[in-house]
Amino acid sequence: MPHSSSTGSFFIYPINAVIAVIAWAAAYVSVPVEYISILVLMMVFDVAFGVCKAFSLGDDVTSRRLISGILGKTAALIMVFVLALMAKGVVVAAGGSFDFTHLISAILIFILIGEGHSVVRNFVATFYKVDIPEWSAWVYLGRMTVKIAEFLLNKTPK
Repeated sequence: MPHSSSTGSFFIYPINAVIAVIAWAAAYVSVPVEYISILVLMMVFDVAFGVCKAFSLGDDVTSRRLISGILGKTAALIMVFVLALMAKGVVVAAGGSFDFTHLISAILIFILIGEGHSVVRNFVATFYKVDIPEWSAWVYLGRMTVKIAEFLLNKTPK
């Protein structure tokens, strides 16, 4: 039976379109769909526990913060596909065939570790009412990349 509310169908069509685009991109770049499914599930848990943590610690829970969090998660997911499509485009343009599935899988695993840390952090904060400092996997990766680059630049002959 169709939805009787026009508001319900207003939200269903864009969600279905996003799911279709994600499924197409995952298949096109050979990203294991299981990784994407787990990542999306972790992101949902993270947002849910983030709201629980905010209530538990007495922080304001606003639609702006919620939407900002969801958009951040969506941007991270989109970035995976942007990197995968970029890598595939470079390989195709170079006329070669390179299986970069392992590289994309490694990036997804890295993001999953960050999401898992955030879920556990929000869970602990919710039940023990103690806010644990945030640790960002992206910031850590950036700092390590800079350190490696500085090390390599210092080792090159002048």
